[in-house]
Amino acid sequence: MLAALRQYFDLLGFETVLGDNSKGEPDIIASLPSASWKYVLAIEAKTKEKGEEEPVGSVTQVMGDAGVIQRKTNSQVLPVLVTQKDIFSPKAVEVAKQKVRMLSASVLVAVMDQTLKSIEAWGNLTASGKPQFVDSILSHYEVKRLFMPADNAVATLEDVKQIVVNK
Repeated sequence: MLAALRQYFDLLGFETVLGDNSKGEPDIIASLPSASWKYVLAIEAKTKEKGEEEPVGSVTQVMGDAGVIQRKTNSQVLPVLVTQKDIFSPKAVEVAKQKVRMLSASVLVAVMDQTLKSIEAWGNLTASGKPQFVDSILSHYEVKRLFMPADNAVATLEDVKQIVVNK
């Protein structure tokens, strides 16, 4: 999962590094080299299949990891939890509100698929159609909405559809 996440964020133009778990860092730290984007993503990936739902401990871990990155940078850090599980414990959802954005792998795959479909479609366009097409591709600015903390801490497929529709 970490390799796929890094490749996707690299494709969007982020610089990604693997965090140092021994220093309390998240699994992936993603930032843009441009000074116009003031956020750093602190991504914690959970791939273990224990239990049916993601526990609150995963949320508190990514919050702590994001705090470590926040102290090292002047950027706003967005804590993101990505998990193979589709169910989050009620306590995890409550603690994550306005602090952590949580995504199941299936939601992130939907975002990745949308980006890859756009890239594939590019090759089939005539030169005159390409400038308008560029405006339709999901950029890091649109995708950012998935990673911003919200009252609804769990990002859904509907959130992905809204980003694509409002493009």
